[in-house]
Amino acid sequence: MVNHEKLRRMELRKTSGTRNINRPIPPPSHRGPRYLVAHACFTCRKSFKVPGKDIGSNLCPECRGDLVFMGRAFKAPKQSNKREWRKIQALIERGYNFNAYRQSNPLNYPKNLADLKAFFSEIAD
Repeated sequence: MVNHEKLRRMELRKTSGTRNINRPIPPPSHRGPRYLVAHACFTCRKSFKVPGKDIGSNLCPECRGDLVFMGRAFKAPKQSNKREWRKIQALIERGYNFNAYRQSNPLNYPKNLADLKAFFSEIAD
């Protein structure tokens, strides 16, 4: 239901200049990075999210070592789980990363460090 009295008062304020209507401000053309990407430091076994535009040019904030690009789907293991970190480092050194964006056939990485040898030989075939 329309309140005609309220509309009349709004028009009076508009014409007297006490009711300014500001137009919406358009958003800036560049709003910055759209997402953060996981990077890891294998020295201190920590994972950090870094803006996508900074891929490959980062130092670890803890030990100042190199941060390695891991991909958007990377889930870091516990810092104390050394075997899992060694498995992940072996995968990264072989050129695998954890990108799962729109992959039709994603790789199933091995569950433990002992299965890496079989995984690499299976992929090579």
